Amino acid sequence: MEKIILTRGRWEQSYAIKHIPKQLLKQITICCHQGEAQHYNRLYPNAFKEVKEYVGNNVAEARHWSIVNSSADSVLFIEDNINLLVRGYETELGKPNKNKLYKITPDHFREETRYKLFVRMFLEIEGKLSHKDYGLVGLSARGGNGHVEEDFQDNCRMYGCWAIKVKAYNSMTEKLTDVKFREDFYIMLSLIKNNYKIGCYFKYAMEKVKGIGTPGGCSNYRTQDLTDANAMWMAKEFHPFVKAVSRERKWEGYTGITWDIRVQWKKMYEYYKNKTDSNDLFAGQF
Repeated sequence: MEKIILTRGRWEQSYAIKHIPKQLLKQITICCHQGEAQHYNRLYPNAFKEVKEYVGNNVAEARHWSIVNSSADSVLFIEDNINLLVRGYETELGKPNKNKLYKITPDHFREETRYKLFVRMFLEIEGKLSHKDYGLVGLSARGGNGHVEEDFQDNCRMYGCWAIKVKAYNSMTEKLTDVKFREDFYIMLSLIKNNYKIGCYFKYAMEKVKGIGTPGGCSNYRTQDLTDANAMWMAKEFHPFVKAVSRERKWEGYTGITWDIRVQWKKMYEYYKNKTDSNDLFAGQF
């Protein structure tokens, strides 16, 4: 599994780089916007497996470029502005909390422990993705993690840190570059439509360090009108399993009412699975 930190305009602010142990960074590729490799090579000399500049102008194109140019069986994307967390372990250095969900950072764990936790996380993602039924496996969001007792669930919402099976991606007509926004949800929905499961680990989690509209990343080209239009398009494209919903945003750069999507992940998977099973049964009669 190729491990990629996907980044744009945040060479001095990447939380993922700060918290992953140095010996593990040697296994990670930095995939950055054109003209930014020089900054990573200057600030982190010989720290990574490789520093590459993707071909493209947005995150969707960067992800697509990374997948089609990978020689690995799967590609793991870690966004640059997230913390990764684990539950079920006692903090070594920090203050205990009732949820026992802790950031895998120097505030809570020694470097040796952080290394083991990250390695275990990556191996579990890769192992689950090796099963033929799965096209994508990732981590839950911190918000809502405490409401799920299971360590793992199929077909639910995730973002920020996920891995995709290269063979599955290449087999589909749908591509990340079909859209400019919400490309992660788009490709997850497309995988389900093509009878792949997507899986989510709740024993691990990710959290955005900063919200939408902060410098770097998608904020270089995203506008409220464009993301609202994307939500409406997604609702139409994946009807009736996706619905556009209005929400009030108070993030930097976003004020007032905006549109997001709500997805019936499990219902969508069951629909396409049953549809395929019915077609197979019908075909077998001739």
